Amino acid sequence: MGARLVRVRAGRGQKDGTTFFGETTALLLRTWLTVHPDPQPAAPVWCTRAGTMLGPYTIALIFGRPSRRAALPQRIGPHALRHYAATSLLRRTGDLEFVRRVLRHESLAMTLRYAALTQTEVAAKFLHASPLDRLPGNQAHGRQPTLRKSHA
Repeated sequence: MGARLVRVRAGRGQKDGTTFFGETTALLLRTWLTVHPDPQPAAPVWCTRAGTMLGPYTIALIFGRPSRRAALPQRIGPHALRHYAATSLLRRTGDLEFVRRVLRHESLAMTLRYAALTQTEVAAKFLHASPLDRLPGNQAHGRQPTLRKSHA
């Protein structure tokens, strides 16, 4: 598990691919391996006790149970978690191409759906990156700028 890569078969959009996972997921997979000590390389992670792969409907039902218990207005499913992960990665990195590759989207246009920022986030990002405030030699940063009268 050193590389933290996993092969996805028939993932979102029925596409195969490779994706990544972090340390928390690695710990959970290690726990899973204690229950399934001799899995085959292509063994499904989402499976029955007999090792048969669960279908998307069953997985959605499993994910929906905590939503109902918590009386959430919407059920949280696998795609909602994917959307949360994509939005979180984008907010942390600001890198759409990175998020596109992690999600295995074919086009950047697909990934742009996750790029919605709140007004507060836009304001904070602008304050950090304001072109005028970042000009070399700009002395106005932190004080009120003064305007000179024009000689007409």
